[in-house]
Amino acid sequence: MNRPKQKLALISIISIWVLSALLLIVATNAYAQNRPQSTNLYSQVQLFSEVLYKLKQYYVTDLNDEELIKAAIDGMLSSTDPHTT
Repeated sequence: MNRPKQKLALISIISIWVLSALLLIVATNAYAQNRPQSTNLYSQVQLFSEVLYKLKQYYVTDLNDEELIKAAIDGMLSSTDPHTT
């Protein structure tokens, strides 16, 4: 191959790589925006777990895990409309 054809081939390959990278970035961004925010739910569950742990560890008397979880669920349901049980 002569020099101009090599240069054109190199520019073409670089252009394809750059366009592919840009498309990948745009597609990833679009996917991330349409994805549900499961990380927020995970952080909320983690917060709940931390509160439960600290409450059990530092509360004056022993607490029952099952009763605490049931009370948390009851509180969650009572914060919605009156028809949710």
